Amino acid sequence: MTRKENKHILIFDFDGVLADSLKATLYCNRSVYSPKLTKKLMLKAYEGNFFKTAGKWFVPERVKDFFSLYSAQFSKIPPYKGVSQTLKKLAPAYQMAVITSNSGKVAELYLKKYHLDKYFKYVLGKEFNNSKTAKINFLLSKYRTVPAQCLFITDTLGDILEARECGIKSLALAGGFHSKPTLLKGKPAIFLKNRSKMDVTINRFFKENNK
Repeated sequence: MTRKENKHILIFDFDGVLADSLKATLYCNRSVYSPKLTKKLMLKAYEGNFFKTAGKWFVPERVKDFFSLYSAQFSKIPPYKGVSQTLKKLAPAYQMAVITSNSGKVAELYLKKYHLDKYFKYVLGKEFNNSKTAKINFLLSKYRTVPAQCLFITDTLGDILEARECGIKSLALAGGFHSKPTLLKGKPAIFLKNRSKMDVTINRFFKENNK
């Protein structure tokens, strides 16, 4: 089966999945929104849709300032070790897209800088919609597929819950924003500690769920 014929869709979160951006995210949130913001309070916002669950420390009117600072900070962070190789292995068999609560433009520039843009047809950020369910439903429509043919790769509880609203199962990655106990609250289909096994794990998931 060729890639174009395959209806299996992989949807990747951006921060904490393709690159270790936790420290940069905390730094930028403190710089733009609240100098006293704690890591714990920031991560709490990612237990739901960020724009709905962020506390009073988040000021929507300053989002552009955040993205401007974040773009400069994030461009210095290389992708997680092995990401390029993993995407290269997955690309022939899957359609792949990125959705993020971050700026889609920032994500696109980053992917281009590290030569990862060729793997993703769609990169949907805040400019498209604040809701990840809206972004997922858009992808389902564009790819003309159904939730059972998709898998969301993420590192936050909020993403798992939003994907579930669309009927899509998630692969939760260790080492990103949220801890294992937090991720497991969302009952992801897969919890993966070893990122180097991502391609094998994804292939097995679809093999077992499409019998």
